[in-house]
Amino acid sequence: HFRLEPRFEFGLWRNLEAEVTVPFNYGSAVDDKGIGDVEVAALYNFNQETLLFPALAISGAAIFPTSDEGEGVDTRAKFIATKAIGRSALFHRLHLNVVWNHNAEALEDERDDYYSAIIGYDRAITADAFLVLDLVREQQKDQDQTYNLLEAGIRYQCNPLTVFTFGVGTGIGDDSPDFRAVVGFQRSLTF
Repeated sequence: HFRLEPRFEFGLWRNLEAEVTVPFNYGSAVDDKGIGDVEVAALYNFNQETLLFPALAISGAAIFPTSDEGEGVDTRAKFIATKAIGRSALFHRLHLNVVWNHNAEALEDERDDYYSAIIGYDRAITADAFLVLDLVREQQKDQDQTYNLLEAGIRYQCNPLTVFTFGVGTGIGDDSPDFRAVVGFQRSLTF
């Protein structure tokens, strides 16, 4: 299964951004090839991190079906927290993401609501590169599937406007995928 997921993010005003994601699905393990469900989302950052409190943000999304089989507009809410650890040139940070998904028109073998939790850690390797480690527990839309993944990756900033990412993960438990790889490219545009 290969998924190409272009995402367009727009800064609306300080601490608020909107995004549109239009995924494309390919491969023999995919039932619904081609364009996937289109997601429209907004993210609001409540505060800057302080000595005692982490940076906190929330995100909300509406996912619109694009196939004949898709029904209803699904929704997603995400809570995000990030906190630096100590004072070091390596910029150690901890992250927590908790996600709630609502399946508006659940089929008989699907969950109405399903959740994900990600605990992550990152640190600088060089001035331009970060090591990222995380542990993921995510319920799938199908009722009998829950994934547990251990992932590691690199985030490399080529210049102030361009970032590359690469990560690999391995499943923990029988229901989890054996392997997952993620490759990302981000290019910021200024107007």
